[in-house]
Amino acid sequence: MELSLGPFITCCMITVCLIAYFHITLYHRDTFSPHGKRVLFTAIMLIFIRMAIPLNFPFTYTLYSYNILPHATKPLTYNIPGSKISILNVLCVIWICGTVIQFYRLILRHIRLRRCLFPFIISRESPYNFLFDIIENYTDNSFEIAVLPLNISPAITGLKKPILILPDIRRLTEQELKYVCAHEIMHYTKHDLWLLLLTDIVCCIHWWNPLVYLMRRRFSLIMEISNDQDVLAALRSPEQIEYAELILKTVKLSMLSASPDTTALLSFADKDHSDLQTRIKYIFSKPPGTPPSGWVQFCKTALLCVILLFSFFFVTEASFPVTDEELGCVSITPENAYFIKIENRLDLYVDGDFLVSVDTIPDTLENIPVYDTKENLYEEK
Repeated sequence: MELSLGPFITCCMITVCLIAYFHITLYHRDTFSPHGKRVLFTAIMLIFIRMAIPLNFPFTYTLYSYNILPHATKPLTYNIPGSKISILNVLCVIWICGTVIQFYRLILRHIRLRRCLFPFIISRESPYNFLFDIIENYTDNSFEIAVLPLNISPAITGLKKPILILPDIRRLTEQELKYVCAHEIMHYTKHDLWLLLLTDIVCCIHWWNPLVYLMRRRFSLIMEISNDQDVLAALRSPEQIEYAELILKTVKLSMLSASPDTTALLSFADKDHSDLQTRIKYIFSKPPGTPPSGWVQFCKTALLCVILLFSFFFVTEASFPVTDEELGCVSITPENAYFIKIENRLDLYVDGDFLVSVDTIPDTLENIPVYDTKENLYEEK
């Protein structure tokens, strides 16, 4: 294995294309498939991770670029004035340091979140014990419930021990609580929290890349739309309107107070107006027509697998022209070379420096002058 800039370049080009496709299909109701989006999103995150591994594996096949990439990457190979350290080395050190800091902040954020929620976790003996009965209607898993005396958006956190986070429930009706619990529990049963962790890891690694933060926002939006569709599937039209009103009500209440850090959560309603508008559009738009056939889905999945494998097995490298000095080669001509005959051997000199000793002159060097001693050489010159 060898260090290389190729995996970064290859994965960067692939992710830009996939993100563009991901973004376009998000806003087309007829092409929206929550399961397909999860698969596509996971593939993009894995390619981002591959992008951060600058190694050419033994099974990697290299595709060389002779024009575009050499001009684009050549400045990175220049050394900093007064040192032998290249600009690329400096950028790598900055990248690694930033990644370590981001991982530390991520761990610290999760620890603080757990500590903040702990005082508000309720028991079955509390006045809110009916919430456990609501949860048991949707899952057999054991959930903890934290009721915060704040106007925040309901959310869920925790991989092994999930915690359902609810605002001041006095502002919500029993039916609205059922909607919220059904929606948030789906995040856990669909393993969205694991995907969120994968996204956070990628964000820590690519802390400098705005594309990963864009993908994180789009991921959250798609998971919310997916759960909305599943909840709405069991509701009638008047209840669907109630559900949409609940989303707007939650956003309105959360905007009235300062919300805590929710970056480690999957929140029920986001304050972003664009995302909110998209969710409401999906709620009131007509269901798509005939879903794509199994063959269409199979072809999409197969193509995605090919792209994912391509990012691991192929890399695009810049091919720079190599000079004779870099190759360790020299040009031998009668003008810059000569032989000195010493006893039974011939010493070859190029540009005044000794190069090699030979017993006989090769055919390719027959035109190179031969001198008995260095004194004869100087006399002739």
